[in-house]
Amino acid sequence: MNVLKTTRPHLWGILIIICLVSYGQIGFAIIIETATNGNWNNTSTWVGGTIPSNGDSILINHNISLDVNFHLSNSGWFKISSGASINGNKDIDLKDSGEMRNDGTLAIRTFKIKDDVTATLNGMIIIADNFDIQDNAVVNGNATISVVKDLTIMDNAQVTFDGFLKIGQNLVIQSGAQLVLNNMVKVAGEFDNSSNEMFINGDLYTYDFTNKAGGVIKGYGTINATGTFTNNGTIKGTNVGGNQWILPIEMVSFRVWQNDRYQVYLEWITASERDNERFIVERSFDGIEFHSIGWLRGAGTSSTQTEYTFIDHEPEPGQRSFYRLKQVDTNGKTTFSKMVTIKVKESPLAKEVFEVYPNPVISKQLYLEVAHTTTADQELPYMIFDLSGKTVMTGMLTQGGNGKFVSHLDLKGRLDPGIYSITVETSRQLHSKKIVIK
Repeated sequence: MNVLKTTRPHLWGILIIICLVSYGQIGFAIIIETATNGNWNNTSTWVGGTIPSNGDSILINHNISLDVNFHLSNSGWFKISSGASINGNKDIDLKDSGEMRNDGTLAIRTFKIKDDVTATLNGMIIIADNFDIQDNAVVNGNATISVVKDLTIMDNAQVTFDGFLKIGQNLVIQSGAQLVLNNMVKVAGEFDNSSNEMFINGDLYTYDFTNKAGGVIKGYGTINATGTFTNNGTIKGTNVGGNQWILPIEMVSFRVWQNDRYQVYLEWITASERDNERFIVERSFDGIEFHSIGWLRGAGTSSTQTEYTFIDHEPEPGQRSFYRLKQVDTNGKTTFSKMVTIKVKESPLAKEVFEVYPNPVISKQLYLEVAHTTTADQELPYMIFDLSGKTVMTGMLTQGGNGKFVSHLDLKGRLDPGIYSITVETSRQLHSKKIVIK
């Protein structure tokens, strides 16, 4: 491409014709290009000493400090090259059918894209205040975007984010706007949707989730809310073939609590289920990385209320834990519940010691031992559960002297290889361990 570089002419009648092939259009503009690193509002920063103004097309090839609020309109284009940057506690406002492309880094106070502007955001964006996209703007974000306050999308804007999106306060999508989220999104405040054309194809993590009346959310991603979960609109998913399917579970409630024996219970109630094969219970200590701790069989297809209870046999005392349900239907599709969380309390009593060895179990011989207990019982009951919560083996530990209770288990022909939980109950405490049988 041949581009004529020029400063702003001081003589009238000079017409500069620039063919904007790289932007897919023919137009008339003046290209203002950086000459060196420096402040935006300093003439020495720009080739020919000309500071950009409305209608200009701007090419940033250096590291520029934004020391003045900048508004670009009248169809100019604005490009930040790879390796270049704009930084500063000021605002940028793009409007009136212009074009923007960021291949570098943009770190500013507020950012507005509106009035039919088309923006391609391939480089990192850091906004210290609010980010507004509105009035028929078209935005494609392919890199990490971080907004300290609110991201608001409204007035028929069309937005697609393929990169990681982090919002410090609220993400608001108003009616008429279109938003597609194809990657992980973290919202510290509220996700607030009233758009009838919204897709979540990645993982959305938010504190509060609100899908207002008339709001339609589609996609094959996940929604995780640690605060309130309100859905007065429609949530749908898409399979590989593109056919829409309604979520197979109508959830009435999902809660977690701890009893006076320091056991953690998860309880949930469904109003109806469709082709529901099972619930996988997942736990996390940071609300992001989850691991399965067991499962319960679903009700299949049911229009009556169904109640479920699951016990976390190995909670982490003193640790905040996050739980969610991964629902699996009969043809393998999965959906996720909202998250519930609890700070697991530690027992104020002196700790009894429960030992299980060897673990993993290789020779089918397993030994159980409880020490430092003050129970007056002569025997202590134990139970072994599989990952579905089904009791597969029970028995008793007997006193072995020195305040210890012991038991030797021969597992040959009794338990298949796999992962199990074993519990022993004293008058003071319920002990749990996970065992692996090979």
